[in-house]
Amino acid sequence: ENADHILRFLRQDNADIICLQEVRLNKRQIFDIKDTQLPQISHMQLAHNGDAGGLLTMTRYPILKMDEIRFENSGNMIMYADILMNTDTVRVYNCHLQSYRLGEAEIQSIDSMEFNTQPKTKRKVMELSLKFRDAVIKRAGQSETLRRSINKSPYPVIVCGDFNDTPVSYTH
Repeated sequence: ENADHILRFLRQDNADIICLQEVRLNKRQIFDIKDTQLPQISHMQLAHNGDAGGLLTMTRYPILKMDEIRFENSGNMIMYADILMNTDTVRVYNCHLQSYRLGEAEIQSIDSMEFNTQPKTKRKVMELSLKFRDAVIKRAGQSETLRRSINKSPYPVIVCGDFNDTPVSYTH
């Protein structure tokens, strides 16, 4: 149902460039969707990274060059594509940065947590705090890697992605 909703939106929007994250389709499935559902798309680039899914950049314009930036000990990554739009080239970054990696049980634990001084509550708060800290540190490093790559780009840049952070964060 979600996939159908997304495809309907993409067909109606008729975008020149589409960047998706956490794509869990193989190339054949993507080609089938592109050919049958998104006829305006003639070029695409897919980068997979295990269980985290992958990044997919699709465009009606030719992709001249593509590269990936993978992060050690992480399922997250950055992909960029140099896209020839008429006579100009732009570099489009498609990013998926570190999440907090909270499981359903942890989310339910937060929702049901009573804030008191019980040892069990303190332990849960400490465990979640460490997860948050680790994710923020990883994401900061990933953001710096992205910034360095953007600074080296010989072309104007468009940055898209799932940054897994709030707009007032260091990442943004």
